[in-house]
Amino acid sequence: TRPRRASLVIARERETLDRFVAWSRRAAVGFGLSLLLSIALLVNWGLRRELAPLTRLSERLAAMDSESLGNPRIGLDLPTEIEPVASRLAELLVRLKSSFDRERTFSTRIAHELRTPLAELRTTGQVALLGPRNAAELAGALEQALAIGGEMEHLVVNLLGLARLEAGIVSLEKHPVDLRDAVVEALA
Repeated sequence: TRPRRASLVIARERETLDRFVAWSRRAAVGFGLSLLLSIALLVNWGLRRELAPLTRLSERLAAMDSESLGNPRIGLDLPTEIEPVASRLAELLVRLKSSFDRERTFSTRIAHELRTPLAELRTTGQVALLGPRNAAELAGALEQALAIGGEMEHLVVNLLGLARLEAGIVSLEKHPVDLRDAVVEALA
């Protein structure tokens, strides 16, 4: 017969060990959460600190209006990495200001060009209505009003052509022009 083997197990109470393991788990979870919170706060602080120049740049851009575009001072106290972008942005703002100025000048000129024929048209109508007129005088007033309307229509057609050109709907066609003929035609 074979001898039987027996095992002797000596056990101690586990309550102390279980409490230590549970405390260790809670401490590890608490430490991990506080570490994550600390890292999040540190990253937030670092990003705010490092992105502060971009925030200031954004605030300067937000404070600009059409009048301050010509002299943009946006590149002050920026890091060297951002200075080239700020410089190009300042150049863009100067060009934008120039475009706005050209648009204002253009609008002023168009208003002037339309004001004159409208005043002529109103005056022609008022003179025609002043008193009794014969058919020839009324026909002359109507012909003059039609001529003025034609001038205004010509101006509006040119404006629409310019708008189509700027929108890219039509393209500019260049042709050589005899300067002498152009000057003679303009003088005529």
